[in-house]
Amino acid sequence: MNKQIKYLTFATLLFSAQCGMSQTDSLSVENYISKAQNAAKLSLNDLAIQYYQSAIEAMPSSTQAYYELGCLYTDMELYTLAIPNFEATLAINPDHADSHERLAYIYTEKENYNQAYIHAQKAIELNPSSPSAYATMGIYYCIQKEYVNAISWCNKALAIDPQYGRGYNCLGFVNFYKGNDSEAYSCFHKAIKFSPNDIDGYYNLAVMYRIKRNYESAISTCKNGLAIDPNSIKLYYNMGIAYRERKMYDKATQCYEKILELDSSSVKAYNQLGISYTRKGMYEKAISFYEKAIKIDSKYAASYRNLADTYLTKGEQEKALKTYHKAIANDPNDSYSYCQLAEIFGQRNNERKQITYYKTAAKMGNKRAQDWLQNNGHSW
Repeated sequence: MNKQIKYLTFATLLFSAQCGMSQTDSLSVENYISKAQNAAKLSLNDLAIQYYQSAIEAMPSSTQAYYELGCLYTDMELYTLAIPNFEATLAINPDHADSHERLAYIYTEKENYNQAYIHAQKAIELNPSSPSAYATMGIYYCIQKEYVNAISWCNKALAIDPQYGRGYNCLGFVNFYKGNDSEAYSCFHKAIKFSPNDIDGYYNLAVMYRIKRNYESAISTCKNGLAIDPNSIKLYYNMGIAYRERKMYDKATQCYEKILELDSSSVKAYNQLGISYTRKGMYEKAISFYEKAIKIDSKYAASYRNLADTYLTKGEQEKALKTYHKAIANDPNDSYSYCQLAEIFGQRNNERKQITYYKTAAKMGNKRAQDWLQNNGHSW
């Protein structure tokens, strides 16, 4: 799909429609939306997007067109494109509960938990029977390490719908964070049982397997999910990491290349390609992928961090130093980069800076830094 398709902003379209909408316009909007829905059912997503955009051009105040286009992008896991459409819906109708609910889900997926909380709270205010918003609140409180509160919110979602797959997914997420692996596995399997067409259960289960270094099960679970949704970006992403950790770099590369076919602006895919080529010792190619990621998103700290690692492996300390500092500038809590800087200055016999950087990392809870300081007679 051509990811260069741009949504038309609500403000621009509203300006073009100041003269008002005729009955013919209304009928054409209904026709476009109907065609878009049929195209989406047939997985003709490019065509569906075009029809939704035509509906918006015909009637810029159509909350249905904006909302459904946002839902389509969400299903395609193109969250950056989905967000403006839900925001446009809310610009027309600030009390559109379903848009708040969808944004809460998306911001959870993007790990922007504060925004997820804001929209979940509003969704519950507008629609107290919304299980998705309750589940999102569970994720939010889990990230805050308020596990009792988190489980309570997840249970509220399941009280509304005892067979709600996302409720079990979020409950599994909380239990995994708590270290209750057996309960987490059980929850993810229930999510798959009750929502067999929702790949989130497969994704979460595969992440658990991967983190536990059971890479074969992670890969197998991702494949089961891909049988349901052959274009799931997050399943390919997770499977690619599992392949990479098994040192099956060609298969990992294929996963990331597939992601780029689906979303040519995927910073994470470029970053992961860089890691795979670094592991293969193909440093220049790795650097080119990190640079592509940074060009798309100059604030993505992981790309700077991995690029710096590659420079360091090549023995280019000065470039590594500068790049670790860029990683920290974009993520002040990047304790790993502080440790790397400490090691570089240790190699340069600059003990003062070495200790300073290790202390900064140690205060963030970095065990590597804490161990080094303790073994060398320093506190933090």
